[in-house]
Amino acid sequence: MRSLVKVATRGVPASMGWYLYGVVAAEAPLLIAGLSTWIGRWAAPAAAGLFALLDLFAMHALALPYYAGLIRHQPDGTLHLAHPGNLNLPLIFERLSTLVAEPLWIALWVCCLLATAGCVLLAAIPSRERERAVAGPD
Repeated sequence: MRSLVKVATRGVPASMGWYLYGVVAAEAPLLIAGLSTWIGRWAAPAAAGLFALLDLFAMHALALPYYAGLIRHQPDGTLHLAHPGNLNLPLIFERLSTLVAEPLWIALWVCCLLATAGCVLLAAIPSRERERAVAGPD
C-alpha cells in the first residue's frame, strides 16, 4: 500500500525496504561464510567493522546533522549528506540540547560509540575461541 501511495504522490516506484530486514538474518551468516574463504578467522570481525563504519558514518553525516537542523531535504525528497570537513560536533550538540539536556545527548552519543566498538570486539571473540579449538589442547 505504501508503495502505491509513493507512486501516486511522488511518482517514484519504490518502497522503503523495511520488509528486507527479515532477510538480514539469513544474509549475515552467508556473508561471513563467504568472507571466511578469503580472510579466514577475520571474516566476522571485518564484517562487523565495516558495518560499524557504515553505522558511524550514517549517524555522524546524516542523523545527527539532520536532527540538529544542519541538513535538509532536497526537492526530490532525498537528504543532503553533511560533508566530513563541515561536521561541527559542538554545534550539533548545542542545537540538539534545545530538545534534550546536553549532558544527556553526550552520554547517549558516548554510549552509542562504546556499543558499536563493543559489537566489533564481540565479533572477534568467537574467532579466537574457534582458533584455540582447532589448535587443540596445549
